[in-house]
Amino acid sequence: MGLDMYILRKPNTGDECEIAYWRKANEIHNWMVRNTNYSDDTCMANITRENIEKLKYDCEDILNKCNVVVRDGNIISFTNTEYAEQNMPTVDGFFFGSLDYDDFYFRDIVDTVEYCERILENYSEWLDNGELIYYAWY
Repeated sequence: MGLDMYILRKPNTGDECEIAYWRKANEIHNWMVRNTNYSDDTCMANITRENIEKLKYDCEDILNKCNVVVRDGNIISFTNTEYAEQNMPTVDGFFFGSLDYDDFYFRDIVDTVEYCERILENYSEWLDNGELIYYAWY
């Protein structure tokens, strides 16, 4: 049990395909709720190029302002967690995971930047015959 979150490519014909996956990254879920047309009724949102660009920008801002150092895929150090708390806050929920601003929080942010880069590189191709959907299950 817990918060599982996806960005799915949903073609006009055929099966949907997972593009990004997070587990209990409640700060990303909170961002999606605040910045997209997310509906609690469907647990879904349509994702636009602008959404992905803003999410990438906001995550990079957190990494820069919190002085996050990543080496060999590992979070080595970070400071200024107050900035993260103010600008990409965690959110409490039923089995939503930790509310701490720690290595796991910043790992989610790093992963999100990587997901956004991949989505932006392929956006036109993926959207020619379909749409991108954010989906959360908890």
